Amino acid sequence: MNMRTRNMSDFAQMHIFFFVTTVVVVILAALVAVAIFYVVRILRTVDRLSSEVLEEGQLLRQDIADLRMNVKAEGFKVKHLFGFVRKRAERMAGMKKSRTEE
Repeated sequence: MNMRTRNMSDFAQMHIFFFVTTVVVVILAALVAVAIFYVVRILRTVDRLSSEVLEEGQLLRQDIADLRMNVKAEGFKVKHLFGFVRKRAERMAGMKKSRTEE
């Protein structure tokens, strides 16, 4: 093998190496982009769920405060407990209805 053939072979190997490396980098970049896309979707879902939990917690706190106020004002009556349960059930039914409409 003379020097010119060896240099051409080294040159061809170098081009093949850079081509393969470029293809691998592009594939890895695409995989990372897809992974980031799914992570963002998951984080948005978690954010939405935490907002819903916060909202429901505030509503529950208000319902319990209303129940306590009624019990303090009129004493413990079963109607207050049923009113509390009814209010919670109506909110839950409204939430289920709004979710099925989406």
